[in-house]
Amino acid sequence: AVVSTQSTGESKLRLISTDLLDSLPFLAQEFFLADLKPGCSSEGALDYFMEQVAERWLVAKVVERSPNGALHVHLWDCESKFPVSINRGLVDKDYATEIYELPDELTTDCSAYASQPSSSRTSILSY
Repeated sequence: AVVSTQSTGESKLRLISTDLLDSLPFLAQEFFLADLKPGCSSEGALDYFMEQVAERWLVAKVVERSPNGALHVHLWDCESKFPVSINRGLVDKDYATEIYELPDELTTDCSAYASQPSSSRTSILSY
C-alpha cells in the first residue's frame, strides 16, 4: 500500500455535493491499534510498523468503534503460513505496551485470501 499526503491552501478547496459523497467508494478509515499504549514515538517504531504492513495482505479484526467512528483493531499479517499479530510485534519490540491481553491467534481464516494473486487482493475488515 502506498501512503501519500499532500497539503493545499484553503482557497483551493471547493464544496462537494453530498449526493456525490454518498456514491463514492470506500477509500479509507481511521483506526487505532487496539489494546496498546504507545511505548515510544521513535522513528524506529514507525519504520518497524511500516516494514510490517507495507505491501502485505492484512486482516483488521475490529474490537471497538469510537464515538467519532474510528476503529480499534487487532492487525494481522496474513502473508505467512500462520497469521502474525502486528500489535504483538510492536509489544515484543518494546515499541508499545499491552493495556489488555492481546489475542494469541486470529479467529478468521486467512488462507482463502492469501491464495489470491496480489493484483486482485482487496483490504479485508473483519468484524
